[in-house]
Amino acid sequence: MMAVDVRLGTTFEAGVPHVLFKMPDAIALSRFVLSADGQRLLLPLTTRAAKRPTLTALLNWTAELTKVRTVASGRPLRARRP
Repeated sequence: MMAVDVRLGTTFEAGVPHVLFKMPDAIALSRFVLSADGQRLLLPLTTRAAKRPTLTALLNWTAELTKVRTVASGRPLRARRP
C-alpha cells in the first residue's frame, strides 16, 4: 500500500509516493474498508497456516458404481431405462 503526503493551500502539492506497508499479493485492493477518521484499514487476510478448502471432482462415477455392485453381487448391474 502506497501513500503520498499532500499539502493543500492556494495550490495542490503532492509529495513523493512511499510505501505505507507491504501487503500479500493475494489481497484484492478493492476489498478493504477505511475507517471514518482515515486512520485505519480493515483488510481480509488469512494466516499462512490456514488450510485452503479443497474440492474433489469424481469423474465417471457411474462406471465405478457399476464395478462395485458387480463385485458385490457377482453379476453385472444393468441400468434402468426410463
